[in-house]
Amino acid sequence: MLRTISRYQQEQQFEAIFELCKGCLSIEDENGQPSLMAADWKVWRQFIEAAAEIKNTKPDIEETVQQLLLKFNKSPNLRPIYKRIILLARVSAAFNLTSNDEDDVVENEPASFRLKELISYTKSQGTNAACFDDIKAFAERLSPSALKYMAYEFVPKLAQTTEDEIQSARISNLAFKLQYFAATCPCMYSTIPGEKPLRKCLVSGVEVDASSPGPAFSTIAETALKAHQSLAGLAPKSSAVEAEIRPELAVIIGLCMIQTAFPPSTDLSNIPASYTPLLRALLLLEHQLTLTPKHSIISLLLVQLHLRVGSSPRAREIWDTLGVKRTIMDSLASIFYDRLSTISPALISPSDETGWELLDLLSSHFNVSLKLRMPRRLIDAFESGSYSSVIDIPEYMENLRWSCTRAMSLVEETRTDRIMGEHFSEVFTDPRFMADDMKLVETVDYGSFPSWDCSSQSPVYTRLRIGPPSTNRRAHLSLLSEAFHELLGYRPPPIYKASATAAIPDQVFVLESLSQLSNSFMKFSNGPRGDLTPQEAIYFEVISLLSTLIPFATGINRAKPIPEEFFQIVDTLKIAIDTLKLELLPLTNASEQVTTLSTLHSLAILRDTSVAIKNSAQWVIAFNDREKERDRSGKSNLPKEVMAQIKELVTVSETTLKEGKATVAKMKEQVFGRDFEPAVRAWIFEDADNILGVVGEAATKKLVKSWESNVKGWTQVVWS
Repeated sequence: MLRTISRYQQEQQFEAIFELCKGCLSIEDENGQPSLMAADWKVWRQFIEAAAEIKNTKPDIEETVQQLLLKFNKSPNLRPIYKRIILLARVSAAFNLTSNDEDDVVENEPASFRLKELISYTKSQGTNAACFDDIKAFAERLSPSALKYMAYEFVPKLAQTTEDEIQSARISNLAFKLQYFAATCPCMYSTIPGEKPLRKCLVSGVEVDASSPGPAFSTIAETALKAHQSLAGLAPKSSAVEAEIRPELAVIIGLCMIQTAFPPSTDLSNIPASYTPLLRALLLLEHQLTLTPKHSIISLLLVQLHLRVGSSPRAREIWDTLGVKRTIMDSLASIFYDRLSTISPALISPSDETGWELLDLLSSHFNVSLKLRMPRRLIDAFESGSYSSVIDIPEYMENLRWSCTRAMSLVEETRTDRIMGEHFSEVFTDPRFMADDMKLVETVDYGSFPSWDCSSQSPVYTRLRIGPPSTNRRAHLSLLSEAFHELLGYRPPPIYKASATAAIPDQVFVLESLSQLSNSFMKFSNGPRGDLTPQEAIYFEVISLLSTLIPFATGINRAKPIPEEFFQIVDTLKIAIDTLKLELLPLTNASEQVTTLSTLHSLAILRDTSVAIKNSAQWVIAFNDREKERDRSGKSNLPKEVMAQIKELVTVSETTLKEGKATVAKMKEQVFGRDFEPAVRAWIFEDADNILGVVGEAATKKLVKSWESNVKGWTQVVWS
């Protein structure tokens, strides 16, 4: 049926959709009870949305919908699942079909029909775990005053007047969710113009700088934390308190803290204004995880938080408990593995047994699934009798074969090997290396993360990522970059000593391959800024320029003037290194130390950029040396000014690599120092005694231990 509706939607046959859904929803069993179709919210939603499309041409359509809803309301002994869906359909009809010209709230009382229907639904279903997800889309369409009324007056009062303490706690959680949601809505703030524009919160009236997070988040977190603590006494009365209610409160508090770390602008969504709120959220959620181990939402948030602040060994421990394997690997692996080699290369180093296991877990799913002549998924479908899913399997297999996640597995593996000084053989011939014309499938499933934000704002998980999600463009640029490193990194065996003349075929192969890489880079050079981190954008530009520079520089004729483009490329490469070096901090205090631990991605990109420039320059120098040996007349030598610029690139890149290595050494000295943990604890919990009182002073020790493990791994990185 849903396939038919989908086809009708493409053809914009809304009347056909309406009649089809109406017929299905009108079916009854022998007892007058509605069919299972009436318990399917998708059918009701399509029914009402189709009615909204044709209501202008069919004025009686609203009455038809209301009559059907009334019929269900009058059904005797209506099951709870039907009741919830029917009430939700009534809300949808009120928002989509009824004229909503009047104000939602008049003199602080609900006035509009749609708000009254929403209130009616909340009264009935407020204790249901799905209530917030059900009403979120409708709440977003309310006026600011109505949303404030729902979040701060009606639902909190409903919680207070509910006699059952457990049910009251559930409704209270709903109020906190609505308050958090309201705080993410741009409509809940007004702009005060001026030389420095301010934002005014319509709930509290507090005015803040336009680049500051909403003031409501701190208030909600503080109130929710008190509620979290007060529920401890209720735990013996119901297992739901510790299993559901308190964990959900911890998530609400954590999300509010995370929001206070970032400016409201989506353009700067991945750059925290401060890391202290992120660390407070992390430690609070870690505390909750000790009370409710393996809680999936908390675990996923903690994986992201630990990766974000550079404590990836702890992220790996939590990731293991989630059991991401087999068919869900393709859609979930990016959450943990994407850019992991730039944050914690030692964690997935194949020279370490646990690192090898992590990489194997990622790649083995693709190897096994794509090797079988009959996919395991197809066998499972036949054995379970799910014959309709069989027709989707060919598309599934193609998506698996050409997925960004599969390409990512090769990138993370080869980059880790390079950074750790290991040699990965044959990037070009690896089956995961994709041709330029192959459009890779972008699949990352964030469905398990809480989606409590306003739809116009970036979800929290996008702010916690190290950078933008996997895309076709970034996957190809990453693969091409790894191919570049392999091409320049090839070294013949020590026993093989070819003459300058015998080395010519190898040189020709490298130069032609670099020209092909340069052409490939050009195909992906232009694209959305949001595809890459700022560091990646610089890095890929550098690799692209180097792919052009080497064939260009080695082809310069000493008898002719040096092309201006050569000097422009060299200057751009120097500027790229200087720009990336700006993120190296002096590490003089806890703030700078934690910021460096949280921006290791930048350090890894600086290393890779410097190594690429150094290796490229050295290849040109070696080329010139072979030309000198081959042609004693000196006519084939590159111009002295060209070689001077190339040698300067070697000096600049080697100096940068030494600075990077020194940063790691200093970081190790400070993180392993006896003063680090107390200083970090004092910095994190400054003006946050309420959080410290919950998590305890020992909470930071596990975090510091994870940092120590990661920094120790970074000391094994090869800086040459």
